[in-house]
Amino acid sequence: MIEEGFINKLNLLNENNFFDNLEIKRGIEREALRVDTVGKISQKSHPEKLGSALCNPHITTDFAEALIELVTPKFNDVDNLYSFLEQIHAFARKNLENEIFWNASMPCKFNNESEIKLAEYGGSNLGQLKNIYRRGLKQRYGPIMQCISGIHYNFSLTNNSWNLFLNTNNPSQNDIDDCYMNLVRNVKRNYWFIAFNFGGSPCFHESFIDKRGLGKEIVDRRFHGLKNACSLRMSDVGYQSNLQKNIDVNYNSLNKYVESIIGAINMPNDIFEKISEFDNDGYPQQISSGTLQIENELYDVIRPKRRGESGERPANLLKKHGIEYVEFRGLDINPFEVTGISKAQIHLMDIFLLYCLMTPSPKILPEEAQINGKNSIVVIEEGRNKNAEIFFEGNIHKITDAVDIIFSRLILIARELGGESAKSLDTYIQNKRNDQTLPEIIMKELQDSEKDFHEYNLDNSLDIAKKEIKLDGFLQKEFENQAYQSIKEQETLETENKIDIISFINDFNSKLK
Repeated sequence: MIEEGFINKLNLLNENNFFDNLEIKRGIEREALRVDTVGKISQKSHPEKLGSALCNPHITTDFAEALIELVTPKFNDVDNLYSFLEQIHAFARKNLENEIFWNASMPCKFNNESEIKLAEYGGSNLGQLKNIYRRGLKQRYGPIMQCISGIHYNFSLTNNSWNLFLNTNNPSQNDIDDCYMNLVRNVKRNYWFIAFNFGGSPCFHESFIDKRGLGKEIVDRRFHGLKNACSLRMSDVGYQSNLQKNIDVNYNSLNKYVESIIGAINMPNDIFEKISEFDNDGYPQQISSGTLQIENELYDVIRPKRRGESGERPANLLKKHGIEYVEFRGLDINPFEVTGISKAQIHLMDIFLLYCLMTPSPKILPEEAQINGKNSIVVIEEGRNKNAEIFFEGNIHKITDAVDIIFSRLILIARELGGESAKSLDTYIQNKRNDQTLPEIIMKELQDSEKDFHEYNLDNSLDIAKKEIKLDGFLQKEFENQAYQSIKEQETLETENKIDIISFINDFNSKLK
């Protein structure tokens, strides 16, 4: 049924010349820890030459002051997207002093959690709010988990492509929202496919769990991970949380999705209510005591998104204006790439997300939601076990067989796209046949090196840091100007319309409709 529906949609899109006129808008957000040359997390503030982390559109920070985030604009060409990502890397690296990027998803060795400094955004109300949110994350989940890095891949179609996809002129936002939610549901069904091929975190340093006492009963101490894991970043050991297990996110429509997120924000949480409201200096410790402080606290593999002004609530934007793009959050850092992702991966992500968009996507009922969750866990934790099985499209399959079924469909899309898309897919199919998926390569290299996790990833990060990226002179000046202007913008924010932070938080929370 799914196969037939996919083929029918493919044929219809061909008749409408969809692929000949396809315009995809892509953007990338790449996270990376700054570390010194022995692999210790940086104790320095965010480099001033990179501008204001609050206001610079391309260089900011995530949870920690040392956790940098590089953000591209949207591009409709993969080469241009990748080139910009390289350039922003070159500029950022140029302005680090005796530091490098830790080129792995799972973080470096920690001696103490106090080494992790929360990101600071200045004295404006918005800057303080971002810092307080991170204080809440620290209290709720611990700072070590928050130092995991990843790639966020933003994906959307242009209006012209939606016209062809829906076979109508000027489709309604509701129709587009329904299509994006179809894509989201199919990503939830098929995320295991990406984890199998692109998982970049099959292991971690022992300090990652030793400081938290987490998951020791399931850990192979030789490699500090699970024997056949693909992406522990996306497991309960990594960037998932049992504290969010009671959140019942409904993906069956945009309205139901938004309602379920708002419900989680308003849901009382006994554990979080026990967190002291203020620290010893009378400063807030979290934005609220709900199960989620804000919308973005939900740890999910994909989110529907809409851009808005700083301080606007994402849920309100989605309710009022609909979905602008989807943010795929389930990509680990590729440790062999300067940018953390390759062009071939970008092409495969396009094909995979188009597949999820085109394929029939029935509503997800509770029974299927459990199956989807179990499938992801099996591949995340056991994906390199040749005998491991998942429940896929009504039957039990070995993971490798289910991967082949997905590849057989992606081939049909790649043929329509042609060029580098088709070549990239062929490469990954061959990699799979030769046991050369990313998690397999990482584990083989680690085992052959006889190094521990920290030594291996430090040496690799040092090697990556030596790879030259020639910084374009025009872009360098652009980045320098943006850095300067962002600092001025932050200074302006800190002098205008400032109220006490408690009132600001109350006002922020009251805006959620």
